[in-house]
Amino acid sequence: MKENLQKKELQEVIATTQKEVLSYYPILKAKRGELKALRILDNGTKRFVTPIIELVGGSEENVKSYLTADWAFEGNKVLLDPFILLNEDESSFDIFKNILDFLNSKGVNAVPVIRLDYSDTLLSEFASILNNDSEIAIRVTKRYAIPRRFDSAIEKLKSFFAFDESNVSLIIDYSYIEEQTVDTAISSADALLRHISLGDYLAIILAAGSFVKDLSLIPPDSVESLIRYEWDMWNEITSDDTMAEFLSYSDYATRYPIYDDSVQSFPGSSSIRYTSKSHFVILRGHVPGNHPDGMGQYHDKCNLLIGLSVYDGAAFSAADSLINDCAAKVINSGNPETWVKISTARHIEKIVSLLN
Repeated sequence: MKENLQKKELQEVIATTQKEVLSYYPILKAKRGELKALRILDNGTKRFVTPIIELVGGSEENVKSYLTADWAFEGNKVLLDPFILLNEDESSFDIFKNILDFLNSKGVNAVPVIRLDYSDTLLSEFASILNNDSEIAIRVTKRYAIPRRFDSAIEKLKSFFAFDESNVSLIIDYSYIEEQTVDTAISSADALLRHISLGDYLAIILAAGSFVKDLSLIPPDSVESLIRYEWDMWNEITSDDTMAEFLSYSDYATRYPIYDDSVQSFPGSSSIRYTSKSHFVILRGHVPGNHPDGMGQYHDKCNLLIGLSVYDGAAFSAADSLINDCAAKVINSGNPETWVKISTARHIEKIVSLLN
């Protein structure tokens, strides 16, 4: 009995610490560019960040190698979401379990993410690897962000395995939002959050993203600012102090929220995505094969960027320093993967600075 009490007290201390420290949950695809972004984050930034990693086919070795190298520091946590992987092939659960076990054995505190719309077969698979004390994350998509549907889905989940809400991080995810849908998302989130007993959970994470599917509508050689509607949503919801006390922020960094193979195959231009306080700033380039400078366009784009008022200076982050070095041609122009790394890391550093 004494040991159980001590364990419960320890869990409460850990939970309190996590709510105070782990305040930003960027949703990242398990691609090398985004995983590499975690490597160049400031060590002080890392303690405020819990990545939500969405596994994709063929990502197993990259996830293992990058996270064990870059995310095994004291007090770390990562939420591991296998939805895309399992959607491609439910038999991939063994791959997910292998990744989860491997990371935890190497000092990465990897927590499984479970979605409310999983099949009975998959829920049974999750039940086989969990116990009553397991920490989990539950991802609530828009379909279930309605009080009665949420309650029903949670009850179904509990019929497969028991869990204590104090061990659960609840991810309320509105995925892609834009000007026409942001107000509806705000109303929906407000209603669900007022329905939930917020203090019962380890964390309540409000997620959304507004980065466009591709840059095809932005003319080459232009600079355009896109409103970050997820930030507007966050500020509206947390204007209520009661909400703000319990909520953590999440977004999709500088990537379109909905995973789509056609997006992956879109011919990339030599463009820079730069996050400011309330906008994504896009410095649009040409497809490298259609421009005499090829990837060298990044040098010119960086020169343009460091002259804009939104640029925070080379000292702001490692990503900003790389932008400055590219402008000065101290480093080469890199490739699309390089710029996914830089834009993602810059975004994370900027969001952490805004939240804290």
